[in-house]
Amino acid sequence: MFQAIRNSAALVSEQGYLVLAIYQTHWSSPVWKWVKFLYNKSPAIGRRLFIWLFYPLIYLAKWIVSRENPENKNRGMDFYHDVIDWVGGYPYEYAQRAEITGYLKELGFDLIRFFPPVAPTGCMEFVFRKRPAIVGI
Repeated sequence: MFQAIRNSAALVSEQGYLVLAIYQTHWSSPVWKWVKFLYNKSPAIGRRLFIWLFYPLIYLAKWIVSRENPENKNRGMDFYHDVIDWVGGYPYEYAQRAEITGYLKELGFDLIRFFPPVAPTGCMEFVFRKRPAIVGI
C-alpha cells in the first residue's frame, strides 16, 4: 500500500493534489483480512456460502450505522454486489490516520481535508496538496 502511495505521489505536480481513500485500522481488520483471503481461495460454492453468511451481518451493521435500509442507494453498485466487493476485496490493507499523514508529510504533502469513515471499518478519505519546492537555498 505504501509503495502504491509513493508511486502515486511521485506523479503529482508541484502544488497538485493527491486524493486517497484508505481503510481505517480497526480491531477487526486482521479478521477481515483473513475472511477476504479465504473467500478468494474458495471455490465458487464456498464464495456463495461466504456471501450467504455475511450478507445479513453487513446489512445489519450498515443499518445500525446509517439508520437507513442499505438496499436503498442513490449511486454505485446494488447492496448485494457491495457485499461481494466487501467480502472479496483482497488484497486488503489498512492504516491509521497518523500513518498516512506522516508518510505523505515526508513525501512533501500537506493534509488539506480529512473525512473520517462512516463506519469504524470504513475508508478514511484524505486530500493532500504537494508543497512547492524550495529553490535557491
